[in-house]
Amino acid sequence: MRLFILFIILFGHYLNSLSAQNYKNMELASRYDDDQLPQQSGVAYNDVWGYVYPDGKEIAIIGTLDSIWIYEVTDPFNIRRVFSFAGGFRTIWREFKTYQNYLYAITDAANEGLSIFDLKNSPDSIAFVFRDQANLLTSHMLFIDTATAHLFIAGARDSSGPVDLIMMDLQGNPTMPRLVKKIDLPGHYVHDLFVRNDTAYCSHGFNGFYIYKIEPTGSYTELSSIEIYPQQGYNHSSWLHENGRYLIWADETHNTSLKMVDVSDRLNPRIIKLFRSALEAPVDTASIAHNPYFLGDYAFVSYYHDGVVVFNCSDPLNPEIVAYYDTEPSNTNYNQNYAGAWGVYPYLPSGSILASDIQNGLFVLFLDFQLSLCEVDFSLHQKSNKVEINWGISNKECISDLKLQRAGSSLHFEDLAMSSTHNLNRAYTDVLKKPGVYYYRFKWQREGQYQYSKIQSATFSNSCFEFDRASGYIIALCQVDLIRQLRVLNVDGRELLCKQQLTFPYLLQSEEYHGYHILEIMDIEGRIHLQKLWFE
Repeated sequence: MRLFILFIILFGHYLNSLSAQNYKNMELASRYDDDQLPQQSGVAYNDVWGYVYPDGKEIAIIGTLDSIWIYEVTDPFNIRRVFSFAGGFRTIWREFKTYQNYLYAITDAANEGLSIFDLKNSPDSIAFVFRDQANLLTSHMLFIDTATAHLFIAGARDSSGPVDLIMMDLQGNPTMPRLVKKIDLPGHYVHDLFVRNDTAYCSHGFNGFYIYKIEPTGSYTELSSIEIYPQQGYNHSSWLHENGRYLIWADETHNTSLKMVDVSDRLNPRIIKLFRSALEAPVDTASIAHNPYFLGDYAFVSYYHDGVVVFNCSDPLNPEIVAYYDTEPSNTNYNQNYAGAWGVYPYLPSGSILASDIQNGLFVLFLDFQLSLCEVDFSLHQKSNKVEINWGISNKECISDLKLQRAGSSLHFEDLAMSSTHNLNRAYTDVLKKPGVYYYRFKWQREGQYQYSKIQSATFSNSCFEFDRASGYIIALCQVDLIRQLRVLNVDGRELLCKQQLTFPYLLQSEEYHGYHILEIMDIEGRIHLQKLWFE
């Protein structure tokens, strides 16, 4: 089977080479397309996203006019559909993001609200779990700030009308996000956004680009904006480099370039470089970009007519095209408004690159060269108050002054340990002395500039008891067979429930409560354990 697929790949590339060069340093592993799918305004497929399971299995999520499809792509040469979900409406816009083992989906053109799927522990056990149509009906884009567990929904509409931005909290129960606030912003309609540590980089369409600091309550401060700039079009979407210094945005307008923006001073962002792809040059140069993504120093861009284009941005003043794959080779000019690659997802650990084409379906691609990424990968394993941090360095030659940092709830990071970069793999055990949420990251220097890893968190509680909102049970985390008393109190101290001589797990009828409450447990030795509870 693989030999047959390889033959088809090589034969297709041979035919392409007779007319035009449709790829560079990027190859096709597999593709799915169904010419019988319904279309609207020439669109059959829309966005694509990816997810990896703890055991290494990988999936691709792609939207069609009336459904969401999920494919297992662990073997990129033999992909298979493992899940499909009919949304209930026909819509040419579907967008996706993942958090923990959950998938979140929205659409812009139909009242499907926010759909949530449990990806569970296997591609063959995916399930639809919830749809929120109370807080929103439509939306153009969503983004999840994993550092704060906040879900941001942009360009939304609820039963009362348009909403610039909706902020929701996933920390308590990811299957039922809690509304934090519906936010009106100075830039008005938000088409797309990128958020890190609740700093939001917002594309406001023709109104330009804004940066906001958003508080956990949903209140915000406008830090800066760029409303007039060279080659200005419809400010569509952006992505922040891992070092937090540079950002790329795309104007979804013909004959406008990508913008490289220095955002190291969030109060004064500066466009430092305009650059573009124009594979049809010199005949036609009026190309149009859609969605950019940073992976290390490489920018992967779904570039409509030009397909997937990869830029090396290690020198942000001189981005260079190093690879591309044209998903719509029949197109020979940029006159058609929207054709070609809608989305790209470059973050699968295997190196497989997912792409979606408006008419040509799902593509699984791979590069002919290895990215020279300069990263630190790490994982947390917690047992009681001990957190073991294991990390590995992808390229020790480009990393110096490596530090493990820890922060509390204020997100003020302090150095926890220093590491020699001569060893590619290391471990450290952190002993937590006080209850709370702790955040970990790595900081290092590359070519004289500081870079940071993604943030991971651990939670330590000195209580033996925990309320599982998903199941409704109170469970014991330590060796407890019996307690003297369990009480639920409201915030004013009024007793709502009192039970004696209980064993665990104990089912709490949570539908009887709303808002904040206090759980008080007296153990068999008379010690009191208190915990705050939140009920929808």
